[in-house]
Amino acid sequence: MSQAVEFIPPPECPVFEPTPEEFADPFKFINKIRPIAERTGICKIRPPQGWQPPFACDVDKLHFTPRIQRLNELEAQTRVKLNFLDQIAKFWELQGSTLKIPHVERKILDLFLLNKLVAEEGGFEIVCKERRWSKIAHRMTYPPGKALGSLLRSHYERILYPYNLFQSGASLLCVQKPSLINDEKDQEYKPHDIVQRQSVQSSEMTVPARRAKRMRSEVGDVKTEPSDITDVHARDLRPKTRSGSMKCENEKYNITGVKKEGSENRINDPERTRTLRNNRSTIASNIVDMYVCLICGQGNEEDRLLLCDGCDDSYHTFCLIPPLHDVPKGDWRCPKCLAQECSKPQEAFGFEQAPRDYTLRAFGEMADAFKSDYFNMPVHMVPTELVEKEFWRLVSTIEEDVTVEYGADIASKEFGSGFPIKNGKIKLRPDEQEYLDSGWNLNNMPVLEPSVLTHVSADICGMKLPWLYVGMCFSSFCWHIEDHWSYSINYLHWGEPKTWYGAPAYVAEQLESVMKRLAPELFESQPDLLHQLVTIMNPNTLMAHGVPVYRTNQCAGEFVITFPRAYHSGFNQGFNFAEAVNFCTMDWVGVLIQWMREGNVNFFSESYVEENCFV
Repeated sequence: MSQAVEFIPPPECPVFEPTPEEFADPFKFINKIRPIAERTGICKIRPPQGWQPPFACDVDKLHFTPRIQRLNELEAQTRVKLNFLDQIAKFWELQGSTLKIPHVERKILDLFLLNKLVAEEGGFEIVCKERRWSKIAHRMTYPPGKALGSLLRSHYERILYPYNLFQSGASLLCVQKPSLINDEKDQEYKPHDIVQRQSVQSSEMTVPARRAKRMRSEVGDVKTEPSDITDVHARDLRPKTRSGSMKCENEKYNITGVKKEGSENRINDPERTRTLRNNRSTIASNIVDMYVCLICGQGNEEDRLLLCDGCDDSYHTFCLIPPLHDVPKGDWRCPKCLAQECSKPQEAFGFEQAPRDYTLRAFGEMADAFKSDYFNMPVHMVPTELVEKEFWRLVSTIEEDVTVEYGADIASKEFGSGFPIKNGKIKLRPDEQEYLDSGWNLNNMPVLEPSVLTHVSADICGMKLPWLYVGMCFSSFCWHIEDHWSYSINYLHWGEPKTWYGAPAYVAEQLESVMKRLAPELFESQPDLLHQLVTIMNPNTLMAHGVPVYRTNQCAGEFVITFPRAYHSGFNQGFNFAEAVNFCTMDWVGVLIQWMREGNVNFFSESYVEENCFV
């Protein structure tokens, strides 16, 4: 793949340090800083020295099931590439092959980019006819003068061209068969199967967080150096034809996204299988002769006549496009069934739940062990700058999988807030009583008299009742704006920092436009993608397209406020515990009316807002 560009931190957002007098009235202080802070979308507030509320959450009672986050699936452009490679892998798996990605100039070939550029240049035939392969190599930033154009053509023709033929619905009888070259040292691609995993837990996820290499060689070496393995068309011999009689183990490579249509009855009916494939001599000749190749119409060369595992149609191995040199190992699908599988619509992306429930202590032990093992140093010695650069490297690569877990949106109503509350279990000292009624206590802020949410009678988790967040290194919250474009406030009770990114409200539509332009495939299948909080994009990418982005590191004991319609995202530097809630000031009412006029569902009617809030 292309060389990763080192992450450049965006400029810092404003940091405010109110005096004790200013801090006494939250809404008055927020209104004072708003003209400055809303220009960056987010800001950080450091409370006056000595303001340290006791941690009141019932640690023994708190338990939660975190979300699983595979980092490179979070980033929009990387997810597009992974979805594409999964489709290619499925295509070849259904033909009994394993996708193996070649190296070019000592780097894994970016098949997604190669496919995109060839399409932009008019397609395979045009690029060949007009000899544009050198131009393709140049556009992929390969050095000139090494005849890499012909190498790219070979890889495209071998791996991508057959897939695109099926996607275009081209007739198998009117296309030229590509010549296949088997002289490259490729590496096996392990599919993500993003959609299918949403409902089926993988056995590998019994380990809560791990670092693994995306590309794996035949010998299991986790390094990305080339290894001697066969190309995408090479297979072990397993007769799966009319005259076949050899029994072979199934290939271990599994694509969970493939529904084995037509094969279930075959599995449950061994007699039928033996009759068709292992006991040909017992079948009447007139029945056997019914199996003819659907391309050439002949039934000769029976040892090269394949039966589809989806529909039982027959094809000669040498009539297929591309031709098969050997009989496939494992299940094989004919062109018709293959096209049906590859054209299935993509489903919505979302996070899976981890397979286990954690206590706070157990999650902390796992999180600290992960970070110290990953960076090979004590967790408190890892620089925040290093974690930040590594995070953005990991979300942009398809060659490495890093999986983490995030305890997000845990209801404080069920397990108790981190702030003290009246009639709570924690016993407060006399000098701690002030925190019960403090406006900065997130249980109080949404329902203070200046807050519009006092007009909402329902207890809404996250909106009026705080949510709790238990993070680990690299766990992420994706680009989003708050419900009803409201304010939000986040307090980090303890633990390692939380890194934030924000964009001001006036560029909200621009940010959405950039993400849709750079990853249109995701929005075609999921138009409300940015409402789902499952997608990030590198701030450097957004900034390169004119979207201003700002950052901050929120340390323990600090607040971060996000302003109405300000997109924000970020990640955790390590094990920490945060709490967040929404609030709405009078200046927000105008934003609410705009939200409502765009057809969104709200707590209030427009007439109620106009009659009751502008007083």
